[in-house]
Amino acid sequence: MRTAKTGETRSINPLVDLYNAVSLRHLLPCGGEDIDAIEGNLQLAVAVGGEPFIPLGSTEESPPSPGEVVYSDDRGIICRCWNWREADRTKLTLKTSRAVLVIEGLPPRTQDDVLAACQDLAAMATLHLGAICRVTLLGANGVFETTLDA
Repeated sequence: MRTAKTGETRSINPLVDLYNAVSLRHLLPCGGEDIDAIEGNLQLAVAVGGEPFIPLGSTEESPPSPGEVVYSDDRGIICRCWNWREADRTKLTLKTSRAVLVIEGLPPRTQDDVLAACQDLAAMATLHLGAICRVTLLGANGVFETTLDA
């Protein structure tokens, strides 16, 4: 959002450009990871602190703080600060053919707000990239609440 406020946005790749557009349209954070670069299971967790993490575009470690919400796989942290600081090793590239895209909403945003953004992103990815999408919501109780094929 900071970059968008300056009016100096740039294209990264078509999929990232689509989720950035949805993020700005719905004012919700979006992020994505290359499924084929994920090792084992993708998990939403709370960091112990100090876990290895190399952010997108860097070669230097930037470990999470204790208690920080992170996404991880069996190898380590792939995104920290919720879905704001993505890892270089799981970034979306022009070679990405399978991706997991994440849209997050915390109160006062509602489940309906998040679902609308997810459906928007799925529709755009289908229309513009020929994607086959599945939208799944994860609620506060940790249970998958809604699944829609887009």
